[in-house]
Amino acid sequence: MTTYAAVEMCMFRVFSSYRTPEKAKHWFEAQGLKGVITDTYTANGEVMTRVHVYNRPRDTNRVYVARSTLFATLLKHLRHSEGFSAFWNKNGELLGVRFETSTM
Repeated sequence: MTTYAAVEMCMFRVFSSYRTPEKAKHWFEAQGLKGVITDTYTANGEVMTRVHVYNRPRDTNRVYVARSTLFATLLKHLRHSEGFSAFWNKNGELLGVRFETSTM
């Protein structure tokens, strides 16, 4: 993937078809991401379920989002983490997805 928007669009399409947080968790794991977290919380009075995972390039030697192979090589050393999240309401409707990064 080359942009944050492309990652989020891909995740939204995949998780819309998978329809459940459990299947999203399995999908993240199938992508090689370890330590997937599923949690439930309340936001604005509504119960939400989040599936979330981090990739730490320095540990995995992998960057999931970069504009080019050369840029990915550089980001493996600069990027602290990449975070992937998906959110469902109590009715099982996918509300959104998020991709975020942090650098050192």
